[in-house]
Amino acid sequence: MHLLVETLKAIEIGRTVNALRKHNSNHIQKLVRALIKGWKVHLSAGVKRKMLEEVLDASKLEIAKWKLHEGYQRKQNAMKQQMIKTIDLHDILKDSHEKEGSKKKLG
Repeated sequence: MHLLVETLKAIEIGRTVNALRKHNSNHIQKLVRALIKGWKVHLSAGVKRKMLEEVLDASKLEIAKWKLHEGYQRKQNAMKQQMIKTIDLHDILKDSHEKEGSKKKLG
């Protein structure tokens, strides 16, 4: 049977099966050991699958963070370029007015 860990815990079948490990019949003991071994293999595979899913989810999250950061960086660079253009235009106008004003004062 393929059971989830939560199911095994909820129905407490492990306690019943564990008690059968000490049964008088060797055949029953072997069946119980095989059942427990099968559960361990199944649960181990489930844990590995869950870990892989978590790694993949973490990778997807990191990629999303990187893309978001890259988008913010592009936006910030575009804003800086816009600011540089604005400052350059104002500086040019300011400088030309200052030069004209200083020429009038000297002349």
